[in-house]
Amino acid sequence: MPTTVEIATSFLLNIGRGGIDRRHYADGLTAWSPLMGTITLEQYLPKLKAVSEVWRRPLEVTIDSVTAQDDRVVLQARSNGRLYDDQEYANSYLFLVEFDEHLRILHVREYFVPIRFAAFCSPLSSTGWNVPTTSLSAEVRARHADE
Repeated sequence: MPTTVEIATSFLLNIGRGGIDRRHYADGLTAWSPLMGTITLEQYLPKLKAVSEVWRRPLEVTIDSVTAQDDRVVLQARSNGRLYDDQEYANSYLFLVEFDEHLRILHVREYFVPIRFAAFCSPLSSTGWNVPTTSLSAEVRARHADE
């Protein structure tokens, strides 16, 4: 059985690909970030999918440090990617991932530099994120209109 550190690390490394296998998420999962506030699993999973759809290639995440206690893992990381409109995106993060007694992710808190997130946010507007809209959102929607 994977450890909390292994699950949290896999989650973060795959966040730009839509997350990890559903079995690793508790039914009562909540996620929080400065832009989206607190949301439920049902609201979070579509957002993870949307994140995977705005990149020319999957977002690269580098984990710089990991600190763990029994039921929580803190990961300090940075990302680098190229959006569909060819803008470069990079950010720094601190993720707090908490687990239930079955080693499923129960809470995710994501801290990042909001100003760097502005160019990235627009494709996610259609998924309910409270973010500004730019031409990128129209381009991404057009690319995925036939799916």
